[in-house]
Amino acid sequence: MTASRLFALCIVSWGVAACGDDSIGAPPPIGALRFINALADTGAMDFRVVDVVGSAPQFLDNTFRAATPYQAVEAGTRHLKVFMTPSRTDTVAGSPTMWDTTLTIVAGTNYTVVMRGFARTASSPGLSMQIIQDDPTAPAAGEIRLRTVNLGSGLGALDAFVRRGTEAPPGVSLATNLGFGNASPYSAYAAGSLTAIGATATGVPVPALFQAAGPPGEAGTPALNPIGGLLVAGSVLTGIVVSPSVVGSGAPQGGRPAARAVETVTRSNDTVTVQSGSISRLVNRSPAAADSTVATTGTGASTGIVAGNAVHVSGSTEPEYNAWHVAIGPADSLSCVPINVGDTATSCAATNAVATTRFRFRYRITGTPTSPATGTPVYRIYLPTTADFTNPAVLYLVDRRPPMTVP
Repeated sequence: MTASRLFALCIVSWGVAACGDDSIGAPPPIGALRFINALADTGAMDFRVVDVVGSAPQFLDNTFRAATPYQAVEAGTRHLKVFMTPSRTDTVAGSPTMWDTTLTIVAGTNYTVVMRGFARTASSPGLSMQIIQDDPTAPAAGEIRLRTVNLGSGLGALDAFVRRGTEAPPGVSLATNLGFGNASPYSAYAAGSLTAIGATATGVPVPALFQAAGPPGEAGTPALNPIGGLLVAGSVLTGIVVSPSVVGSGAPQGGRPAARAVETVTRSNDTVTVQSGSISRLVNRSPAAADSTVATTGTGASTGIVAGNAVHVSGSTEPEYNAWHVAIGPADSLSCVPINVGDTATSCAATNAVATTRFRFRYRITGTPTSPATGTPVYRIYLPTTADFTNPAVLYLVDRRPPMTVP
């Protein structure tokens, strides 16, 4: 055997031995971590696993209400530190340490790490870290799983409900007397049946203290990953209740949607119709001339409401009309002058007809207040993406994505 062939054989033999040695190159067992900044009176924070190099998550510059996705973390006892995000004049080493602890990570287990309470001296509840173990067990076919966690500092115990756009408040119970720091069990619901999570003071079913529309989600395709949401079967979600930010603190401020004027509020049984205004146009002119606006009332524009929007109504003298609601959807109407047999719900047929569109939306209430409403009602639209720091809110986290669609 030549020297070169002998050398090659030794290389192959060494490689086989190395492949059979589990101690070389074997990946460590891992779990998963995500981080939430629920401190309502504090600026951005950095979260770090500091005792290992590989599979050691770092979540940087997390402002109040920021929630990260899961990241892999090496199983075992991990050293966690939370720092204030350094300013331009700080270094990472010189940034104040907000929390310093250890956490035992079990392989294959998901954890949510939350900084909660208030950081300011003498505020209650005080700053602390909470570890929540997540359960991404797949729901049954056609269902989603949902739970809620009360991390609303200063809100007290809450009753949580899930709402559908066609039902009267408060909705279906999700949790009762849920104290600060407590999590409800996961509950199963038909996919597509829910639109929002709302909460009330314990034992007081209406009105809602706050309400937040959930993400719809998106089914996956062979080319696109699925996105978890209330409408997509196979999703598992957690709704985290958070408080308003403390005015004047380092937490984000503002974000309240603009109020939109209401022209009339009327009631038929438990269904409320809100009209924001109307616009009248001269249409179908002969010979062919452009339509022209002849009159407007109120805003003279669409409400901008779609079914499932969370809507906050205020300013009515009758309290049942106020508070948080789920919009059933737009209820615009068209009237034509003169009337023609060819008129439809969307167009007027007669020549030189005046087409008047009244812009409306509907929601349902509990109670039988006087109709129409008095006072000066206004409404604000809240989308799943609305970031209003003046009110409590719900952060929706995806614990498990729906499965990929296979053709």
